[in-house]
Amino acid sequence: MADSWRLFIAFELPEHILELMQAVQADLQKVMPRSAMRWVRPEGIHLTLVFLGDVGPDRIPTLTKTMAEVAARHHPMSLGIEGLGVFPNLRRPSVLWLGVKGDLKPLAAAQDDLADELVPLGFKKETRPYRPHLTVARIKREASRADQENVGKLVDRANLRVDGHWQVRAMSLMRSQFEPGGSIYTQVAELPLAQSSD
Repeated sequence: MADSWRLFIAFELPEHILELMQAVQADLQKVMPRSAMRWVRPEGIHLTLVFLGDVGPDRIPTLTKTMAEVAARHHPMSLGIEGLGVFPNLRRPSVLWLGVKGDLKPLAAAQDDLADELVPLGFKKETRPYRPHLTVARIKREASRADQENVGKLVDRANLRVDGHWQVRAMSLMRSQFEPGGSIYTQVAELPLAQSSD
């Protein structure tokens, strides 16, 4: 669809966490097999809630209205970074990520509520359980089996301690555009979460 936008909904990261992501990536780049990895631009790292796929721009007002309704039902939450992992498994990794800790129940509730509300708009709900994570790199498809296994072993042995916490106060509708140097993410809309009554 030439006139469609590739969209997803996410929690964006504040500047101090993006700077931390850059430092973590720099440390990981020293040990990971260079030719096997495609690193995510630090400024592009985010916490995805729902991937929407190719969507006509004319549907954005309906999407943002639904997002606003969901956001108003959920309060700000405190999140942090915990551990290093890969998808789908250590033997054949394709995505390298940092885990998320903190207010995970409210996070899961907001994600589930959002996914449910998008179904009437024609978006399929993901059947796999939601696994909050921050993607820092992708392992190239053409990476050798030895490099893939090496990444898995390094992750398995990693004892990564990252002291980074932030407050989530809004959800964002994001546009993804593929560029030669990696994907570029642009905020289309930002919808604030409910304000605490304290």
